[in-house]
Amino acid sequence: MKISFAIAFLLFTRLFSFAQEFSLPLFFEDAVGNKDTLIFGFDPSATFGIDTQLGEENILDKSLDSTFNVFFSDAVSIDDGCSLQSPKIPTYISKSQYINPYEDFYMELGLHAKNMPVMVSWDSTKTPVFEQSYLYSDVFVIMTSWNPPGGWFDGICCSGDWPGGYTFLSEKSNLILDENNFCRYPTNNFNDSINLFYIGLFQYTSSEYLVKQKEVNCIYNEADKVLNFFNLPDSRPLKIQIYNTWGKLVLEDELVSTINENNSLRINSLFTGIYLVKLSSENKYLQISNNKIFIN
Repeated sequence: MKISFAIAFLLFTRLFSFAQEFSLPLFFEDAVGNKDTLIFGFDPSATFGIDTQLGEENILDKSLDSTFNVFFSDAVSIDDGCSLQSPKIPTYISKSQYINPYEDFYMELGLHAKNMPVMVSWDSTKTPVFEQSYLYSDVFVIMTSWNPPGGWFDGICCSGDWPGGYTFLSEKSNLILDENNFCRYPTNNFNDSINLFYIGLFQYTSSEYLVKQKEVNCIYNEADKVLNFFNLPDSRPLKIQIYNTWGKLVLEDELVSTINENNSLRINSLFTGIYLVKLSSENKYLQISNNKIFIN
């Protein structure tokens, strides 16, 4: 199900300008050397479907490689039920896909691979970061199978264990992915399930968007209903924000203790579900190695 960013993002989306069209090749290779390439980009004339004027081609009715195939699709995006148990019937499959950055913020991808793991690589030096004056925020290109803080897509469709939650394409040049990093859906196009993930735009409300931390970590203690943080920086207070799978902020608090004291937050007020944890210090976001928690 395709949804919009949080309201705050909608208010300033049109206040920044994409000075030029952009395209980025994504290179995929499986464990035995099979390769595939996709093109992702921006263009003000793009739609969420197939735009032949941009070189996009619907290959849904063509013979598809049954061993290794990566593609853009709308298989899950057009399903209002957002259930991954029943077979998905996409209206298109393509190898090249552009979005209109003023209207759509992400594209759905599917990966079918008999030989895992799969490496995806790209040229990080050609991945733009768009400066945007409102609220001193920047806009990044990210890849994920999870729902980033503040909303991006309906994360209840997919809760794959993506490395680090999501990947800034301007920060890395490759990823190695296996089946644990995705959720999956059945389809009639292959005699197997499809690994689901996403690429698109994401906004951080600080020009210094990440405080580099090697092993900032959070662990949820189910017995005590407590979220414990480890290897935190000395700067305090630290703001904690917890979002549900719909991108809604459900809990916000602060850690004010020193680095040598207990760094925990009691969260027994939350219902059963999957949540995403965001931690910030002095308007800078901290990178958490595993920011997804499960509450039973």
